[in-house]
Amino acid sequence: AQVEPLRMDKKKAWLRITIAEGKKRQVRLLCREAGLPVLRLKRVALDGLKLGNLKLGQYRPLKREEVSLLKRAVPPAKIKGSLK
Repeated sequence: AQVEPLRMDKKKAWLRITIAEGKKRQVRLLCREAGLPVLRLKRVALDGLKLGNLKLGQYRPLKREEVSLLKRAVPPAKIKGSLK
């Protein structure tokens, strides 16, 4: 993981944490081990797909290249049994 301090004041610090492969709650666990409480997390990118300037509740259509990135990142679902 890479950690970059963005802003600090007397009671809080804003950090940019970059991880190559995120497991469930990995950032929270890393911070807890370092003695840092987590008040808020914001994911800004996933497999090359970046949030950009979108505000909470906003969305935009994905570009063709972004859809391809996501399809390569997520394995196809394995369905047990048959769909009859």
